[in-house]
Amino acid sequence: MKTVMTTDGDTLGLILYRELGRDDDEIFDLTYKENSHLYDYLETSSTFPAGVLISLPDLPDKAEPKAVNVWD
Repeated sequence: MKTVMTTDGDTLGLILYRELGRDDDEIFDLTYKENSHLYDYLETSSTFPAGVLISLPDLPDKAEPKAVNVWD
């Protein structure tokens, strides 16, 4: 697990994409589960002030996409 500190104006999506290369719903959910204090900041703004510590989750393994054939 990695911990990052925000800079003024960061959004969670920006941090997740910058640090993990993903900003999908699964990563957002895992991040909020590990960082319940983030809700306090997001009640008043969609950006974070400088100095907020965020623990980033370990990336879950992504399943290989299954090919779909029209004739199946």
